[in-house]
Amino acid sequence: LRDQMEALFRQPLRHLQSRLLECAPPVFVIDALDECKPETVADLITLLGEALRDPDLPVFHILLTSRLEAHIRQAIQK
Repeated sequence: LRDQMEALFRQPLRHLQSRLLECAPPVFVIDALDECKPETVADLITLLGEALRDPDLPVFHILLTSRLEAHIRQAIQK
């Protein structure tokens, strides 16, 4: 998952960084998070948090949608 995040999310954002300075921050929507395996959800949320804090990436927002599940709430609160 970490390799996919780097190749499909972080690298493209780095590539677009100069163009994104002229725009409002992009919003990425991740729908139906509860459809993922619990261990995948925790890993994905961790990776997204790392990306949000990465000073080498442009500012962006993430909107997560999910049914209320305990493991998702716990992963977000970490």
